[in-house]
Amino acid sequence: MAVSAFETMEQQKESLRRHMRVLREQYAARLTPGDWRLAGENMARMLSTILAVRRSAVISFCPRMGLEPDLAAIHCVLREAGAGVALPRIIPGPERGMEFVIGGELKRGPLGISQPAGGTVIPPDAVELALVPALAADLNGRRLGHGAGYYDRYLARLRAGTPKIACIFDFQVLEKVPAAAHDIPMDAILTGQRWIPLRIQSG
Repeated sequence: MAVSAFETMEQQKESLRRHMRVLREQYAARLTPGDWRLAGENMARMLSTILAVRRSAVISFCPRMGLEPDLAAIHCVLREAGAGVALPRIIPGPERGMEFVIGGELKRGPLGISQPAGGTVIPPDAVELALVPALAADLNGRRLGHGAGYYDRYLARLRAGTPKIACIFDFQVLEKVPAAAHDIPMDAILTGQRWIPLRIQSG
């Protein structure tokens, strides 16, 4: 995808978002239900092999939204390992805040996405691993989100050194993703085909 030198950073991001959404729709149209499940199972297998998840560790988890990878198998692996799996909840208001919650009944949230009602709010400094959705990511750790900034604002509040892993399809790994200074870099990329360590050591 060609990028004009005259586009601002936000214009470059929005152009790439539109492009990646089209590619994702085309990719998803070719997948069978079995393909979705297999991709998720492969991701779970790689994650459990590469990262030793400590029992009682708190993991911020990104449930599937729309045409994103199905991470149900990862959720099962984390629960079986005894990890506390925290799900995102949008905080209403102009700040566009987000918190992560363990427990609670899933109900439809402000963006039409299922999120916990009730449960225990987990402070950001208690999170030991963050699984993060994206439209694209590159090998320098730059991540392209959906544009609302919920995840970047939350990730900025995590303890320094907390591993952040972008969970995407392999075609969403790009040579370069436009990023601003406030964009939080990823430490690794997990696809249904490979694990790509960026700033943290595997094993």
